[in-house]
Amino acid sequence: MSEQTPPYPQNPPYPQNPQSPQNPQHPQNSAGPPPGWAQQGYPVGAPPVTVPSTPAPAGRGLAVAAVLIGGFPALLGGLWPALSIQLYRSASSIDLVSLANAVFALVNCIIAVVAIVLGAIAARRSVSSRLLGGIAIGLGAATLVGTVLSFLSSAVGSALVSAW
Repeated sequence: MSEQTPPYPQNPPYPQNPQSPQNPQHPQNSAGPPPGWAQQGYPVGAPPVTVPSTPAPAGRGLAVAAVLIGGFPALLGGLWPALSIQLYRSASSIDLVSLANAVFALVNCIIAVVAIVLGAIAARRSVSSRLLGGIAIGLGAATLVGTVLSFLSSAVGSALVSAW
């Protein structure tokens, strides 16, 4: 069942390039490169052109720090349910749990404000760090709004429960 494939046809030989070193009849090949030129095309004695490396913009590190600080409350928010479960198990009173929740909310608000301030400074420093500065401002503002709304909803809920 195996069919033999016909052999591939051989390519015809390519014509020789008249400028190649294998063709000694061409007068240009015997002379070599034009006088005054090195092999790469630079004048003899001139150093090759190099592009100077430019340092990173000044505000870039601050912008990265602002984004990292702005994202930190999101990581804490993911860990807080596990921590609060352990706190509910070990706490002797509900007041201690409420105090821990208030401290956590306050720390989140402080971190969010720091992210907003650093993001605003980074965005004003250089054009290249405006995007990261804006991301940091958005992360900080979202954290701040979410924490304040959470605090207000728990305060209203506590007031409604105590009013009954």
